[in-house]
Amino acid sequence: MKKVLIVDDEYLLREYVKCSVEWDRLGLSIAGEAEDGREAVEKAGKLRPDIIIMDINIPFMNGLEVSRRVKEILPDTQILILTAYGEFEYAREAIQFGAVSFLLKPLDPAELEKELENAARKIDSSISLEQQSIRVVMGDLPYSAQEFLTLLRGRKYEEAYAVIDRSFVLFEERQMSRQTVSYVTMDILVNFTGYLSELGVEISEKMSEEMAQMNPLACTAPAQEVKERLLAILEETVAPLEQRLVPSGRKKVSEAKRYIEENYWQTETGLNQIAEKIGVNPSYLSNIFKKEYGCSLSRYLIRVRMEQGRKMMEETPDITVMEVAELVGYSDAYYFSKSFKSQYGITPSKYLEERKIKKENI
Repeated sequence: MKKVLIVDDEYLLREYVKCSVEWDRLGLSIAGEAEDGREAVEKAGKLRPDIIIMDINIPFMNGLEVSRRVKEILPDTQILILTAYGEFEYAREAIQFGAVSFLLKPLDPAELEKELENAARKIDSSISLEQQSIRVVMGDLPYSAQEFLTLLRGRKYEEAYAVIDRSFVLFEERQMSRQTVSYVTMDILVNFTGYLSELGVEISEKMSEEMAQMNPLACTAPAQEVKERLLAILEETVAPLEQRLVPSGRKKVSEAKRYIEENYWQTETGLNQIAEKIGVNPSYLSNIFKKEYGCSLSRYLIRVRMEQGRKMMEETPDITVMEVAELVGYSDAYYFSKSFKSQYGITPSKYLEERKIKKENI
């Protein structure tokens, strides 16, 4: 049954809409109602209706804005706009924001039923095309269930993550629908869960809940956000697993700290490079480093760079901000300045100015 959301600030009109159609015969069910635009957007996000029947003139947020916002999170939802004759031209604008049809008030039940049938056909057609799209996409993706499992079993976690990363880049490049993203996302999680089961690792209740949230997230959020959350789940699960497999964690943290202090000035210095140099998984290193020092490795690297930059400006007030930025590993003075102010509460240019004044007064 396809779900329908009815949006109108008039109770009697909502009741009239509900009584005007034989919903079961059309394969539809009323999932909910909303009295204004804000409630409509909120309920659309929660209920994820297939069809929305909505008055154009509703409080707080009109039908145009609701259409635009709903289409951002539910691009395949069909929207039918109800409008009075005087609002006809106004209603036309709703088409630009994804509304598929509009109906004049007073509402004709026969016209409403006709438009609902059209909307249902469009949904069915979209699903059919989506299924075809998934088959084509899966053939082109730099990802397969067997490859992913093979990499996991070989504990080549970074390579497995890279496969996922490349797949999501392809999603963005080809503007794949969120249903396709959802399909692949859940396929990855199923295979990952199977891998953990092979190792006898139990998934925590918290992690299980996070995995359960991935499907609705994949259907509404941008692919980049889905990828980041997916990788975070994998890394958070692998990190403690790796910690069990590598008992010399504290020694690795010391090696990472020493590497940062000796190579902070290199622009390429970062989590992945350091992990490669000391021979551990990046997610594992990130996890044990934070446990040991109370901050992330990336944050520690920034602190070291800022402290070294501050010392340079202290000792050489005539140096430029760009020169300091480059000497501590930044190719962009803007990001150096932003990080410096975040750590010391003052911009590096202001800090240099104060150093120069102090030097002149000595």
